Amino acid sequence: MAGQLDIYALLGTDAAPIKLTPRAPLNSDDAYDSQGFIHAGTQYASYFAPEAYSTLVVFGIGNWLAVRRDADFVVSLAFGDTVKQRVAVLNDQQRSWVAEMKWSASEIAAIEALASEQRLAKLTVKVEMLSSSYLAASPPSMNSSALECSAPSTPASTQSGAASASIWEIASEAAPPCTPPKASAPATPSTKSGGGRKRAASTPDKKASGASGAGGEGRGNASPAGGSKRVRMDHESTALVGSALGDLPTPSARWGMTFTLLGGSSRNAVLFGGQGNNQDMVKDTVWMLEDGCKWVQLETTGTAPALRMGHSSVAHNGQIYTFGGSRKMRWFNDLFTLDTTSNTWTTVQFTGQSPSASYHSVFTIRGDMFVFGGIHGHQSDRIPDVCKNELHVFNFDLRNWYRPSVFGDVPSPRSGHSAVVADDERVFIFGGWDAPECYDDLFTFDAVMMEFTKVATHGARPSARSWHAALLLPGNRMLIYGGFDGNLPMGDAFLLDLATMTWHKVTNPELSKPRAGHAMILLPAVSGNAHEDTICVFGGGDNDDGFYNDVVTLRADRITLG
Repeated sequence: MAGQLDIYALLGTDAAPIKLTPRAPLNSDDAYDSQGFIHAGTQYASYFAPEAYSTLVVFGIGNWLAVRRDADFVVSLAFGDTVKQRVAVLNDQQRSWVAEMKWSASEIAAIEALASEQRLAKLTVKVEMLSSSYLAASPPSMNSSALECSAPSTPASTQSGAASASIWEIASEAAPPCTPPKASAPATPSTKSGGGRKRAASTPDKKASGASGAGGEGRGNASPAGGSKRVRMDHESTALVGSALGDLPTPSARWGMTFTLLGGSSRNAVLFGGQGNNQDMVKDTVWMLEDGCKWVQLETTGTAPALRMGHSSVAHNGQIYTFGGSRKMRWFNDLFTLDTTSNTWTTVQFTGQSPSASYHSVFTIRGDMFVFGGIHGHQSDRIPDVCKNELHVFNFDLRNWYRPSVFGDVPSPRSGHSAVVADDERVFIFGGWDAPECYDDLFTFDAVMMEFTKVATHGARPSARSWHAALLLPGNRMLIYGGFDGNLPMGDAFLLDLATMTWHKVTNPELSKPRAGHAMILLPAVSGNAHEDTICVFGGGDNDDGFYNDVVTLRADRITLG
């Protein structure tokens, strides 16, 4: 069955139609099944500026033969937690819908609240079946002219003053979804003192720095500043302990740092920040691991971030972006870039409101940096720091922070969780804690639909933990190693097959040392063969004033399962 069906929407009569983005159900790789029919559960979605629009138009263009006779396309509008259900229904017999919108007082309030927070509303069209199984018969036959729609018909039940026919002159590429509005002035860092969480709550997490490094968008190799100190490490070693290298310089022992791969085919990674001996912030803050085998202490210039832990870092266009973190109950919401060619720090001036967060997760998708959860500080000493489950987004091009509306099974507030980008659209979020409770749950986040889904898994899953490390491996697998269970550091590792959602216990001795607050990245193989990529683990601690500066390596294709 050739051709696909595209769904468009128009809010008001003055804007161009928006082409909605399709998303297959979680258990399907494509929106269309093997027979060419659209799967039940497929969703089409777009985002728009919240407003009480007077008119909504939804219509489909293309191959309506791909729609089964017992399928409805159900249209809903969501303004934060307020959802306007079944605004319109499309199907094979009713291929367009024009509705005059009526809004309740509560819906108007939700729209105004969303607009004041500079967040977007969401339009969703979900494919629902009228019965529990597909009809065996094929849809009614149509001639070729029936496959194209030039203008929607108006249902008798929703008569309105139809817009002029010119709005249906749709280009091959529909208008992009609206961009979140910019704030009037840059945000400034906020601070907090006091609070009084348990010491374990200031234990660092693995902030998707390994995940974002492995799948990041950075390019190019760093060129260390003159006079940098170097130490050579043996390619064949699997554990390299700094103290065993004599007087040669290595990073000081630490946890709560970031370790960020530059991206692309680069084998260089930047180490920044963290907490070390006597629970002090480390002073040797910035190092480069070159080619997976040489430590270089970087001599940087510019305005560097204050000493911190629990921050996050991602690579983008040859620069390392470092955000947030904390130090002695002071919480940061600032953002910096490190140019890895000149080793220069720059403070990023942005619009919108960034969160004051630490021990959050971070990941990058299509030019946006997403920050989820973490411990959020308050400017008032009377309000304790708390874990949250908010999602904040920074757009690299616009240099703008905004908070999008999210949907589905949003994870409970937490910190110290991990986030791994699986396919540039879906993210897997595991574990974390909100003292005193640790979690062992798994969620996916769909960056197109802005929707969370709790995932059921098979096999022996990892026990509840936070401040572990997570990494996407070749073969569509996710690796979890170490962490903290609320009492002790953990020395076990697990592999999740993302195709079958089955957990397996990992038995390699390289991944058996108890540690928390460590970092893990995936070094690209010199040969270019992804299956020969190398897992690289650095640092961490034992949650009892013991800190590590060892580097442990293991080829991804040599993982053994129990």
